[in-house]
Amino acid sequence: MTALTTELLHRVEASLNEDPIVASNARWYTATLTLVCDDQSWDFRVADGRVKLVEDGGSSRGPQVRIRGSSEDWQPVLRGLRGGLHRAFRHRLLAFEGDAVATLTLWKTIWRLGEALAEAGREG
Repeated sequence: MTALTTELLHRVEASLNEDPIVASNARWYTATLTLVCDDQSWDFRVADGRVKLVEDGGSSRGPQVRIRGSSEDWQPVLRGLRGGLHRAFRHRLLAFEGDAVATLTLWKTIWRLGEALAEAGREG
């Protein structure tokens, strides 16, 4: 079973959309954040200060950032890895791919994504 699930990512979506830091950071930018775990992937569309988990597998809008890893690689993030996605990036636990400008522009949103993943992971 994969570490990331659609149910878990819906909880992440709800958490991110309640976060004023995400709303501010993503207000003027459109991009797609794709999480890849093993052979599955999920797209979060970021636009107008909102984050939406897209289940239709439709084409991506705007620049794309992919965060890729195996179930084993995602587990520490879900367990609350200190430093979250930032540490996973620095220590090459997860691979960050795609548009570098989008990655830097949305870094606060990506940071909060890591925190939301840890929160959702604690909830089960």
